[in-house]
Amino acid sequence: MKKLGLLLMMFLMIGSASVLAQGQGPKDQKMSKEEKDAKMIGFLTEKLSLTSEEAKDFWPVFNEMKDKLKENHKSFKGEKPGKDVKLDDMSDEEVRELIDNGFKMMENDIAIKKEYNEKFINILGVKRTAKLYHLEKEFKKNMKGEGHGPQGPPPPAPEED
Repeated sequence: MKKLGLLLMMFLMIGSASVLAQGQGPKDQKMSKEEKDAKMIGFLTEKLSLTSEEAKDFWPVFNEMKDKLKENHKSFKGEKPGKDVKLDDMSDEEVRELIDNGFKMMENDIAIKKEYNEKFINILGVKRTAKLYHLEKEFKKNMKGEGHGPQGPPPPAPEED
């Protein structure tokens, strides 16, 4: 079983390395969802030092949470005005409804994240769960700029005791 886990992590790292080796910069073709997901899997697996047993428990829970968050966002997407509609062209009531729906979506996101926080703690422990949230932000920040942008490099992840 350990060999299977190590083999899986090796494939993920090789896949991530090949994506990086292709030289996809900000001006090149955008990274596919699959490539981005593979890169995130490798990044989080390495930075959280997931064992094969932890990875087996962690990734289905993590993916389930991401799916629920995506569904939550999709459920509110139809309630947003089109890109060509400007706030100035909307009535105050329409704008207020838009704002309220945005808050509802964020509240739902928080409820989903709270639910999965306990599951992550059971798998990773408290400190690595906190580290997970920091690493997710760091990964997203790095993906946006594929570099460090004007803000400089991302801050280091919190240290484990």
